[in-house]
Order: sequence, then structure tokens, then C-alpha cells
Amino acid sequence: MEAPQIRRTGTASYAAALALPQGAFFVGQRFWASIGYALPALLDTLLAAPQRRHILCIGDGAFQVTAQELSTILRHNLKPIIIVINNDGYTVERMILGENATYNDINMWRYAQLGEVLDKGNRSLSLCAATEPEFAEALEIAGAAPDRLVLIEAVMGRDDAPNELQEICKRGARQYRPSATPEDNRRPS
Repeated sequence: MEAPQIRRTGTASYAAALALPQGAFFVGQRFWASIGYALPALLDTLLAAPQRRHILCIGDGAFQVTAQELSTILRHNLKPIIIVINNDGYTVERMILGENATYNDINMWRYAQLGEVLDKGNRSLSLCAATEPEFAEALEIAGAAPDRLVLIEAVMGRDDAPNELQEICKRGARQYRPSATPEDNRRPS
């Protein structure tokens, strides 16, 4: 099946390395371009090609910036798969600007309950996955529900990030915080 895959920069763009089938394409943005870009971009691609199944991987902080577009997607009866990476805030910014900077914290939401809140027409399905087997099962369920918007809350550790992203952030930390040491951006064991 041809499916656009949209990923915000940061954790979502590295953590969601999904294999795309032939004919599928990726829509993304350059690093640090705009937090909150991906959900409205998903709406745009859905309106342009509603016959295709669209997949969005987005971090919780970016999702909160433009979350109201989820209501618009439901109003138009569009049926993407949305994976919200719930890692308690702006992980990339923590790795670059300081892991304990409170401006990188966000109010925690119950993402897997948003379908109940926003969808009175039973057009959505919301799931929560905190382990790899739960996530695999959530993807199977999403694939079997092509007639509904599927929102998967993927719960991850606060500082969990792919190795490649950690390396980029270390370089960014040295640029933006010259006194930063590798220990300032370490991944918890």
C-alpha cells in the first residue's frame, strides 16, 4: 500500500525507522525547522490524498503545539495512523540545552484517551504501548483498522533516544553550551 510517512525532526525522525513499501514516500522537515510542523503537514497530505493510508510519528511536545488539528482530521473523516512518542517533553532540547532545564518539560496528557474526547462518531481507535511487544501489537491492530483514525501512544523513557540522534545532540550541545561535557548529555543506563 502506498503511504506517506511524516515525521517531525528530533526523536520521532530517528526512532520511527519504518520500512516503507514501494511507492510510499516520506515527508519531513530539516532539523530544528519547526516544532509542531508534522500534525498540520499530516492534515495537508491527508486532504491531498485521502485514499492513501498515512503514518505520522511525532513527539509529545510537538504534538501538543498543534493537537487541535486532530479534531480537524476527525471532522473530515480521515484515517491516518498517528504514533505519539510520549517521552515527557522535549528530549532533543534536553540533550542540547540541558537535561534539567524546566522549559523542556511539558504537561503530561493521556494521549490514548484523546479519541474519546475528540471523536463522538466512533471514527477513531486509541491504543497505548509501553513495551516493544505492546507496540508491535498496536501496529497490528492499526493495520487491521483501515477505516478508522488510529492513535498509538508509545511510552518511552524521558531520555531515551537513538544513538545517532544522541551524537548529533552532543555536537549541538558543544555549539550552544561550550562548557557542555559528554556527561551532560549522557544516556541513563
